[in-house]
Order: sequence, then C-alpha cells, then structure tokens
Amino acid sequence: MTIPVDSIEETMTDDLLKFDSLDTAEKMTGKSYKDDADTAKLGFALHMQKNELTRRILTSQDDMTFGGTLATYLRLLNDLGFEKVFEEKFVDREKEIKSEETYYIFWHPIKAILCTFDTYWKQKSLNSAKWYFSFKPNDPENFWSKFSLSGHFWIPGGWQQNPPKDQPEDKSKWIWVGYWDAREAIRHQMKKFDDNGFFANPWPESQHLQLNHYMDWDKCRQGDYSHAAIETERRFNLLPEKIKKSLVGHGHN
Repeated sequence: MTIPVDSIEETMTDDLLKFDSLDTAEKMTGKSYKDDADTAKLGFALHMQKNELTRRILTSQDDMTFGGTLATYLRLLNDLGFEKVFEEKFVDREKEIKSEETYYIFWHPIKAILCTFDTYWKQKSLNSAKWYFSFKPNDPENFWSKFSLSGHFWIPGGWQQNPPKDQPEDKSKWIWVGYWDAREAIRHQMKKFDDNGFFANPWPESQHLQLNHYMDWDKCRQGDYSHAAIETERRFNLLPEKIKKSLVGHGHN
C-alpha cells in the first residue's frame, strides 16, 4: 500500500502545529517547567526549533506563517475564495510614534466564513486574525482529535438531559459554531476542513462576534468593554445584507 506524499505532509504539518514544547519538556525531564529551570530552558529550546521547522514547512507549502507579511495573507485569502467586504483605517499610538494600520473583514460567499484581522508594524504584518464559521464534521465523535477550535456544538432541539439508553443521541446533525485563530497555516486548515466535513451556510444560530482591532481594546478600561461592543455593532451593520442574513442563525433541518 502506497500512502500519498501529500497525505504524509499534511499529517506531519498537523502534528507539528499541535506540538506542545513545554509539555514535551516536562515529559522528558519528569519535572514541571515552573519549578525546574532546566526544564523551562529545554521547553524554550524545543519551542524555538518547532517555530523554525514550522516556518520552513509552511513556506514550502505556500502557506501563512507567524510573522508573515500582510501581502501574503491577502493573496492566500484570495486563493481560498474570500472576498473583502470591509476595510477601515485606524491609528496605532505607541508613545510618540504613530502609524496608520488597517482593520479588515473578508467573507467566503460559499462557506460562510467571516474572516476578521488587523495589521501592525505599518501594515506589514498581522496582529490578530479569526475565522468565524459553522462547520458540520463528518465524524462528530472524533472531532476533538482532529481540530483545535473555540465554540460549541449546535444541536437540533437542544441537549437531551437523559437520553434513553436504547436510543443514543443522534450526532449526525450536530454543527460546530465557533471560531479559529487564523494567523498561520490557513491553506492547510482549509484543506483539513474540506477533508473532514462541510461548512453550514447559513449558520444554524448566531454567535458572539468581536469585530475589533487592538486600539478598540486599548480604550476598554477596568472591565468596561462597551467601546468594543459598540464598534462591533457598527461594523456588523455596515456589512452587506446578504452576509448578515447568513450570520444571524436560521436553524437547520
């Protein structure tokens, strides 16, 4: 049996992205990095090696790396079928130095993925990036072993508190509603999604969106996040109506 080379590369890339340097160091020494300086140093060394190897592999696959350029990210989004639907300039104030940055929202019209990100370092790179989406996995039972995402499962009719033992809960219609930290490996992640399920369009239910750049959060003081919430609502209302209709939650049969 011959295993396709691209399948081997995908598995290796996925394992590398999941690699936990500190956990590996603790297993090697049998000590906690919090209590043992040598374990902490080993963890840091493994982390640096992981970052360099990840950068090399993702670059060879024409994928996004941490610290990669804004131009690369924009090109890859275009390759993956995203469309720009919102762009807004803002000023980053670092002491006496000011730089103009940009907050973007992109949309995938088929997969209903809302991609939001902001720039830093005079628009040369990314500060943060998220993909908001609804995804129906082919195998909900093994979903956690394949993906590291934030969110929850939407279940038709809600959770059963005490399902009959002879009628186990049907998970075939479960849909994951959530988001993913999308700063690196976006080409790899999209293929992984495509290989393991499909995106729900429209979404079955709404989710809490944060359509904000880092200067929005800078204005949130002492637990008051009203500024970020107001800016999220304003930007959401500026999106095309057809996109908003896909995001507000419709339920699925």
